[in-house]
Amino acid sequence: MGWRGASGSDDIEWVGLGLINAYKFTNNKVFLDMDYQWNGARGVKQLYIEVKNYLDVKRGGIYWDLNRTLKSAISSSLWVLLSS
Repeated sequence: MGWRGASGSDDIEWVGLGLINAYKFTNNKVFLDMDYQWNGARGVKQLYIEVKNYLDVKRGGIYWDLNRTLKSAISSSLWVLLSS
């Protein structure tokens, strides 16, 4: 896990969306950078790459955990927002 406190893909996606909003508010591209680090968090590009590990390419959707035991509508809908 690339950042502190992550328990599922939705946590990573929420942080990514928060960083996108921080960028929109400040117009500071550092929040989008892969090199950005704050309190263990990564930039949006790095978080996006991490969430791709949860993607189920064959059947669709995002797994909530890396063990691939549970898919969540929340994780899948946050993936759409983060990807767009």
